[in-house]
Amino acid sequence: MARSTGKLGRRDPGPAREHLLKLRALGWTHPQIAAAAVVSRKVVEGLERGTTTYVLVESERAILSVPLVSRESRRGTDGTGTWRRYEALQWMGWPVAKIAAEVGVKPSTLSTMRARRGAVSHRVARAMAALYERWSATPGPSQCTATKARKRGYASPWAWDDETIDDPAAAPQGVGAEQVTGKDRYLDARAIGCTRQEAARLAGISLNTAKAIDWRLAGAG
Repeated sequence: MARSTGKLGRRDPGPAREHLLKLRALGWTHPQIAAAAVVSRKVVEGLERGTTTYVLVESERAILSVPLVSRESRRGTDGTGTWRRYEALQWMGWPVAKIAAEVGVKPSTLSTMRARRGAVSHRVARAMAALYERWSATPGPSQCTATKARKRGYASPWAWDDETIDDPAAAPQGVGAEQVTGKDRYLDARAIGCTRQEAARLAGISLNTAKAIDWRLAGAG
């Protein structure tokens, strides 16, 4: 009981470990965390392994004070947001070759990195985020790319916001292979400038159904 209530200067290691793991996902190394918190590397390593049975109040406070921001290191940073942006840009019709050229890597390298779904370098993460800011609201030149992306269940840019796109625990809102309806796909396609015929084809619905959707929307307006 003394440990859980903080008596004797000891605390449950859970909160400090959770914070530490978030830092690790953002690219921080053990030495960087130890230096920022002014604690020993042994404390940091023990917390991550889960072998620490308690943490001193002062150490907990110091670790929790380290800001949750990306840190340049050999570890790179969590790739969740990078690959969500990558897929959303394809949903908009931007080919892999054009995305790779803007990010500064070969298309084959980008595809391999994405297949591994691991950490990415800070440079690639920043470049992809900057590209997404520029292109995510603009239809790309390849209808073929957009069609493939949507058939694969990739989420559109409208499925994410700034608070969720980098969060591994977040799910796309209104878009996903298991929850998208033909009407959803049709409306998404129309939103990026597709004609009724193009949008109906992408959504897998008949032209008559597309007309009915448009008429209902016009009536609602």
